[in-house]
Amino acid sequence: MLLYKTTFKLFLLLLSTHANAGLTVLTELSPPYQTIENNEVKGITTEIVQAIFKQAQLTPQFKLYPWARSYKLALNNPNSFIYSIGRTPEREDKFIWLVPVAKFKLGFVKLSSRTDIKINTLEDAKKWIIAAQRNDMATQYLERKGFNKANHLILTTDIQNSWQLLLGGKVDLVVDVKSAVPITAKSIQLPSNHLTYEYAIAELEIEGYLAANKNTSPAIITQVEAAIAVVLQSALYQKAYHQ
Repeated sequence: MLLYKTTFKLFLLLLSTHANAGLTVLTELSPPYQTIENNEVKGITTEIVQAIFKQAQLTPQFKLYPWARSYKLALNNPNSFIYSIGRTPEREDKFIWLVPVAKFKLGFVKLSSRTDIKINTLEDAKKWIIAAQRNDMATQYLERKGFNKANHLILTTDIQNSWQLLLGGKVDLVVDVKSAVPITAKSIQLPSNHLTYEYAIAELEIEGYLAANKNTSPAIITQVEAAIAVVLQSALYQKAYHQ
C-alpha cells in the first residue's frame, strides 16, 4: 500500500511538472487591480494571484492583453487561468471557479464638464452613448437590460480604448470601477475633478474571480486549491481583497 501511495504521488507530481511548462495566467489592464510596470504584470489583485501560484510552487507566465483576447485565450486553452473575472450566469459552466480575488463597484463615468448628463436610474443612461468592452460582464449586463449596439453601445477592445473615446468626445459615458477613476485621471495627467462617477450600477457591485480553463490538469487544480486555502488566511489577501 505504501508503495502504491508513493507511486501515485510521483505520478501526480509528474503530471503537475509537465502541465506547469505551459501554464499561463491571463488578465487585462485595470488599474489599480492589474497594471503593467517595466513589462511586468503588477497591481493589487495580481499580488494575490502571484501569492497563490508561489504557494502552489507553480511558475506560470503572466500575460496582460485586452479583455476580449484574454477571455478567448482562457476559454480555449487548457492550463490557462484568468482574473479578475466576474462570475455571471453566461460564464458559469465555461470555467473552473477558484476564488474571489477582488471586489468591484462598477458604474457610469462622465467628463465633469458634461453637466447635461444626469443619471438617476439605469434607464436614464439609455439617452447616451456608452463605451463598453467586448465580452465584459458589464457589457453583457447592459445588453440584458436592453442596451444595444445600434442605439447605446460602442464596443471596444479594452478599458483604455473606452477612456480614449470618452476623452475624445466620441462617447458620453464609460463603465468603470469607482476606485479606478482618480487613478485613471492621474495616469492621463488630468485633475481628478475632471471626471465624475455619475451613477453606481447596483447589480454590478461584484466579486472578481481567479478561474481556470475547464480542461486544466486536475493535478494543477489540486495544487492551486491547496495554495488558495493557505493564502486566504494571509494578511496580504485580507488587505488586498478588501482594498
